[in-house]
Amino acid sequence: MKSWIEKILAAFLLINFVGICGFWTFFLFKPSELITLELLTHILSEYATGIFALVSFVIMAKRVKAFKAILYFSVGMLFYASLQATGWAVSTNMYPLLVLMVLNIVLIGIYMLFSTSNGKTASNRR
Repeated sequence: MKSWIEKILAAFLLINFVGICGFWTFFLFKPSELITLELLTHILSEYATGIFALVSFVIMAKRVKAFKAILYFSVGMLFYASLQATGWAVSTNMYPLLVLMVLNIVLIGIYMLFSTSNGKTASNRR
């Protein structure tokens, strides 16, 4: 990882992996929660987002350019999940989570602004 934005994104991806998987694992072990099929599919998609974030972290750490599309796919998944979570955080009065999701959206936006220039990623500009 050469640029500072890539180092920040790598840390961001790893933190999101831990946060997503940790949150939903703790949620699953709450004895009072009724797990419906709809909720189960939602939780599985959250885990998939977390796993893609982890895979993208590894791709960035190992500098594997062949799988750069997975990184962009993962960032897109995180962006969508963050947008969805902001609505849920507002409806359930979980304002600390709302702040984290807005921060996610802002960081992803900053990454997209600074990582592309004339169709080239920051690591390809030399």
